[in-house]
Amino acid sequence: MFLSVGSGFAAGLNVPFVVVSIRRPWSAAYFGFIDWVVDKLYYVRDAVAPRGGYCARAMPLPDVREFFYEKPSTPMLDMIETPIHLKNMTPKELKQLADEIRSEMTFIMSKTRRSFKASLPVIELAIAIHHVFHAPMDKILWDVGEQTYAHKILTGRRSWMHTLRQKDGISGFTSRSESEYDAFGAAHGCNSISAGLGMAVARDLKGKKERVVTVISNWTTMAGQAYEAMSNAGYLDSNMVVILNDSRHSLNPKSEEGHMAINALSSTLSKLQSSKSFRKLREAAKGVTKRIGKGMHELAAKVDEYAREKSGSGTSHSSKAAPGFSYNISGTYSDYFAEVLVAEAEREKDIVAVHAGLGIDVTLQPFQTKFPEKFFDVGMAEQHAVTFSAGLACGGLKPFCVIPSTFLQRAYDQIVHDVDRQCIPVRFVISGAGLVGSDGPVNCGAFDIAFMSSLPNMIVMAPSDGEELVRMVVYMTGLPLSLYPSFSYIGKGKVLAGGKDVALLSYGSMVQNCMNARALLADLGIHVTVADARFCKPLDITLVRQLCKDHEFLITVEEGSIGGFGAHVAHFISLDGLLDERTKNVL
Repeated sequence: MFLSVGSGFAAGLNVPFVVVSIRRPWSAAYFGFIDWVVDKLYYVRDAVAPRGGYCARAMPLPDVREFFYEKPSTPMLDMIETPIHLKNMTPKELKQLADEIRSEMTFIMSKTRRSFKASLPVIELAIAIHHVFHAPMDKILWDVGEQTYAHKILTGRRSWMHTLRQKDGISGFTSRSESEYDAFGAAHGCNSISAGLGMAVARDLKGKKERVVTVISNWTTMAGQAYEAMSNAGYLDSNMVVILNDSRHSLNPKSEEGHMAINALSSTLSKLQSSKSFRKLREAAKGVTKRIGKGMHELAAKVDEYAREKSGSGTSHSSKAAPGFSYNISGTYSDYFAEVLVAEAEREKDIVAVHAGLGIDVTLQPFQTKFPEKFFDVGMAEQHAVTFSAGLACGGLKPFCVIPSTFLQRAYDQIVHDVDRQCIPVRFVISGAGLVGSDGPVNCGAFDIAFMSSLPNMIVMAPSDGEELVRMVVYMTGLPLSLYPSFSYIGKGKVLAGGKDVALLSYGSMVQNCMNARALLADLGIHVTVADARFCKPLDITLVRQLCKDHEFLITVEEGSIGGFGAHVAHFISLDGLLDERTKNVL
């Protein structure tokens, strides 16, 4: 695309225009990202386009606050408030509705100057989905935000579309907090099958009947998580619908047999659609729909045509515990966790366990034996495991996602966008955390404190011993914390031993090392206070202030890296004005 040297004024309008040479305009009315409106489109062969081509005379858009042409008439769309109004529409009316949505979208988006090219080919698909399924009871998940604009218009947000991606406006993605019709938040793509599978499994375990529909774009099927999810979905065999939006859009598409194929899957499906056996199957299906009735046959044909995009239009609850309930466990952290998880699952029917990594974690073997239908091992598919757990939580279950620390690093994007940003209650149990010397640097989980505690909605805690681990698991399941009075408040640490000279504020398993150090320093006449922080986030600022007030030195002890627990403490005391000549912080 390039500009010619010619310029002038549109006749009678007294506004400047320019001439643009293009090879294939995707719309005769609007040029996507270009801030011009087409005044005239014609074919020309001249010095600008010596081999011939389309040329357009384009006028600059007016002020963004003004519409640049008259609002289109949308009588059919004006009758749609929710998807329920689609149910009794005829195929002819649905086609008119699609045309009106396309006009409406072009009108609104040209004002906001937002790209909507990816949403145009999906309009008929969105109409078909809402015509057939019953949202919000049925769960509809979209893979990327750019293809959901028609879905937003059909689900009560038409009057807000002009605020799309603007301050105090609606999101450019699906958002669970924005509408009950948005079953899951779209983020960086490729997450719809994972989340949908989680919802389908949760539905089956809870004995419900709603349908789960996921729409995934062909350009996001290149992501590994999509294949992780499809592999796991094939194994679990829960009933769900996966729709491939094979729009053949790409940043660098490859031309293949006259079609634009973005990846091997898209290419294979294109070959399948043109194969002799598939054509026979399609003709047989047409025969079935014809027997059902003309209207149904026409609707099925239209859905098939548009789905292939050849139209040219381009409550949680708490279980009650018996009085005096307690666990009698001895052994390692793994032993404590294995037994407490089984015990809690016997009392709380919504608990499920998800594991990702190399082989089955020995801590989960008792749970797998006791509750095989509630145990899900996805192998080395950490990204899928996180989003799958989010889907389970959206379905009303209480997932414990058990992943080794260094394996969880692969799924950080999913933790951010599919869990934390949407405030979905997934319980992460990170194994192999801290300085695991025997496993070498590859499996040394020294970074999980830093990357988990930086997230705004994440609660991060670490047990100092097996009993603390039990309390934390009980807390995460939502059981009454009155069982453990010393653990009744979130974000509260405790002082284990008092002193007056130095304060050791420990996080996690380093508490026992601090107690040993205290005993050694006592022989030297140094009196040490040892405190167990228990929580990195939220931080017990009352405890930190008291330790700074009563001691000359405050030393934080952890198995973490820069940006971990010690950094959180240092950040707080510096902001709180506690760092002076008397108090020093040693990381």
